[in-house]
Amino acid sequence: MSQIINVRMGGEWTDQMYPFTPETMNDLTDVFGKDNIRLIAETEFERHCLRLRQNAAYEKSEAQETNKGNEPFENSAENSAENAANSDENVTAEMLTLVQLREKRVVFFEKKQRQNRWKRRLRPRK
Repeated sequence: MSQIINVRMGGEWTDQMYPFTPETMNDLTDVFGKDNIRLIAETEFERHCLRLRQNAAYEKSEAQETNKGNEPFENSAENSAENAANSDENVTAEMLTLVQLREKRVVFFEKKQRQNRWKRRLRPRK
């Protein structure tokens, strides 16, 4: 398993990745400092890239939904999403495929989004 060097700038870990070699590590440590350099596994970097693509796709679909207007939710869609979330809780995370993990994340964030919509509708108590 190969390792990749990741750099932090301004307190945030960037998408700048470098293949690990001792020379590169020493050079980057001199430039950015020891606290701003970390080694990560290549598989972790692939997961990070996949997560970014999924977030971008979700935000794009969310933007398209908001363009449609505030239409009431269908009860069947809510029930199927909640049933899918309950059935997936029984499966361990190690056995899930990437597609199943993405579906689970989408269900989670849709539920959060729905809760936030209701919070905005309700008046605060005085």
